[in-house]
Formats: sequence, C-alpha cells, structure tokens
Amino acid sequence: MTSGQLKLYGRPSSAAAALRAAVHQLLLEHDGDGDLPTSNRFLFYELVQRGILDKTKTRQTGRGADQNLSDASKWLRDEGLVPWGWIVDETRSLTEWDPRSVDGLGEVRRLSEHLRRLLGKPAAAADRV
Repeated sequence: MTSGQLKLYGRPSSAAAALRAAVHQLLLEHDGDGDLPTSNRFLFYELVQRGILDKTKTRQTGRGADQNLSDASKWLRDEGLVPWGWIVDETRSLTEWDPRSVDGLGEVRRLSEHLRRLLGKPAAAADRV
C-alpha cells in the first residue's frame, strides 16, 4: 500500500495507519466472501497469522496487540469506513429489556425538580401535575 493510500487511515508513517489499513482490507475480504459479521478475536488471529500483529505483545508487557486492533476497529467504525454491524462481540449478551419498565417522564420530572432545587428556582406550573 502506498503512502497516499495510507493517508486515508491517518498519518501515513504511523503504525496505527498501517494497522487500520490492514484491518480494513481484511474486513473487505470478509465482506466479499460473505463472512460477516466477524469478531475482533477472529480478526486478531488472522492478523497474527499474516504477520501483521504479534500475539506476544500482551498487556503484561505493555500495550497489547489486541488493544491496538480494538482501537483500529473502532476508528474504522467511527470514520464510517466499516459499518458497526460488521464486528460483533459474541462474548457479551444483552439481557432482555422492557422499555415499559422505565418511567422516562417521571425520571425527567424528578431530575428537573432536583436541578431547580439546586438552582433555587420554583417548579413550573406544568411540572406540578
């Protein structure tokens, strides 16, 4: 990859830009093969196999290669180069959530009243319903 192409990923001479480019290329390969979504852990081992990441760089010896990968993946997502749904974390789960169990309006009213008391202002008539 030329330095002009690397410029898309940040400062061309940086290790971060090179890793972002490699991760982006790998994700585009996965997309072409129909192998999405994938996980950062799977990408990590593919990049180790290709010689791009060193799995001996761990958090015990400083900054881990997995942290660099995580940063690169997030950067690609934040920049809109990679959709968020392409990378999943299958080690975490969302418990079932019922939005009806939260009284949003009541919470807003309580917070509003608390802030008014802090500021020494009386409650508005509409809030005293």
